[in-house]
Amino acid sequence: MSGATKMMQRKKEKKRKAILDAAITVFSSHGYRKARVADIASQAKVGDGTIYLYYPDKARLMMAVFRELIDTQLNAWKEQIDPQQSNLEQLQQFFYFHADFFTKNPNFARFYAIEMRQLPQLQQTDHSRWPLYNYHEAISSLIRNAISAGEIRKIDTDVFVSMLLGTMEYVLTEWVYHNYEKSLHSINAKLIDILHNGLKLVDKERLL
Repeated sequence: MSGATKMMQRKKEKKRKAILDAAITVFSSHGYRKARVADIASQAKVGDGTIYLYYPDKARLMMAVFRELIDTQLNAWKEQIDPQQSNLEQLQQFFYFHADFFTKNPNFARFYAIEMRQLPQLQQTDHSRWPLYNYHEAISSLIRNAISAGEIRKIDTDVFVSMLLGTMEYVLTEWVYHNYEKSLHSINAKLIDILHNGLKLVDKERLL
């Protein structure tokens, strides 16, 4: 590959990243329905036509943004994983990382929890292309490994992961609608406690 070709690819990637970053800002502030491609182009400092060279329509751009967001989170989380940790400890780290990321990036929280609900038809066309599919697979792998290692009893992995993702989405939605008043880390700690201890009484409570 020639130097000129490499430079052109880097330039295209930089422009693509600028479009995705601009789309997150516009979708988060205006909502998917009211967001215009012209607004995104202006934010990214490119022409309207340039957007369509990368993405054929607003819906596909929305999907690309969400996939980029999810993949970035997953890759950052995987880089922090300690191989000496148990699978359940890695799952706990996943929740802490998730809470920390959205606390620092509230616009992403709004995008994740609210705006992606505007595109249910895309989820139905191809589940493997739905961005949360990667989330589902990452957590499912941890749960399957935990079962194999004897860390937890055998459970229906798909049902359990769907429950976790649904809870995460609900917590984020409530957090956004209440103007980020509560601490995601505090809620996260309570969820982890329930995850570890379930609904059973702990020994101290049995004595009361």
